[in-house]
Amino acid sequence: MIEQVSYSVHFAQNEGVMARMFGHAETLCSYATLQFADYSKVVFEYFDPAERIERRKTVFPQDCQKAFELGARLVHP
Repeated sequence: MIEQVSYSVHFAQNEGVMARMFGHAETLCSYATLQFADYSKVVFEYFDPAERIERRKTVFPQDCQKAFELGARLVHP
């Protein structure tokens, strides 16, 4: 039987490896991002494109700010 492992376990393992090599590591996730620039040109029925486009407008800028702050922390610990 294949044992299922959550992403958080994988992320923690990756952080551990990176921390041993570089001294510090953090994980930043940005979920439900856009896969296509123009959803009218593709057939993709796994989710509602309108929701993804709205999330891109509202949540993605916050994720970008978090990424900027993470970069600042990594450069100036």
